[in-house]
Amino acid sequence: MIKKLVLLLMFGFIFIYALAATVPLADISLETSIGQTVIDRGYDDTASKNLVAAILLDYRLFDSIFEAGILLISAAGVLYMTQSSEYSKSVPRSKEATAPKDSDTILAVSRILYPFMLLFGFYIIVFGDLSPGGGFQGGVILATARLISVYIPEKASENTDRLNRLEKILFLSLLSLGLVSLVTQGAPFTNFLPRYLDPEIRRFFLVLLNLLIGLKVSSGLTIIFTRFVKEGR
Repeated sequence: MIKKLVLLLMFGFIFIYALAATVPLADISLETSIGQTVIDRGYDDTASKNLVAAILLDYRLFDSIFEAGILLISAAGVLYMTQSSEYSKSVPRSKEATAPKDSDTILAVSRILYPFMLLFGFYIIVFGDLSPGGGFQGGVILATARLISVYIPEKASENTDRLNRLEKILFLSLLSLGLVSLVTQGAPFTNFLPRYLDPEIRRFFLVLLNLLIGLKVSSGLTIIFTRFVKEGR
């Protein structure tokens, strides 16, 4: 009952801000396209050199948080269905039937790629506001690294229930971070640091957002695909 109440409150919260939260581009001339305005003012407004990231993490931040919420709902749905499915309840599975077929080549390649994929994923996340990349892209790479660890026996366990709790915490952290600017800037879902600060300092907001999004996307995708793998076995 408590979980259902919390879920309803979360949906109500999202719905209210979907109606009320708008962060318009101030002083846009009708003679100038929005695209040109972003090109001209994107870096000054958001401190992001990657203008795609400027849109996703500032001008349209609410959309990005809502997309992260969709992934949260999808992961929770997959987790619920695979835990309660009649198939998993009625069909006994022996240890031999569920164990992955080890391949020396796959094991060797997985062990080599695993740390590099983690490092590359975090690089894409942290520098997503300066170059192509960001939280969503880096999160997919991190999820792939965690999934490839299925082929490494000593890393094969994955607690999806714990990941689901972590994903919920990360989503609430995203919402909270987006609302800080309501106090400091008078508008939600934008950079909460004052515009007079150096862009390198204001970039902290973008890096933090990308980290939260990346970890959340990684957790959600890991839950979904790990459950699919277990069901397939």
